[in-house]
Amino acid sequence: MEHLSQVAIFVAAVSMVVVGGGNPWGFVIALAIQPFWFYTSYNHRQWGLFFASFIYSFAWILGIYRNWDYYLSFFN
Repeated sequence: MEHLSQVAIFVAAVSMVVVGGGNPWGFVIALAIQPFWFYTSYNHRQWGLFFASFIYSFAWILGIYRNWDYYLSFFN
């Protein structure tokens, strides 16, 4: 599972760079990868990163909330 987490974190980071430029889909990608950050930081007992992941999750959720109209227009 550790290798899967590392690959997922890498792929998501590269995806966010590709999407980049203020594209709201970066928030969705970042939030989707948060469980892997939680898993990895918990297993390695990196408590600062573990608790920071909660703050990052809140930030990604806030970004999605603020861009909700963009996501809805994409599916219409």
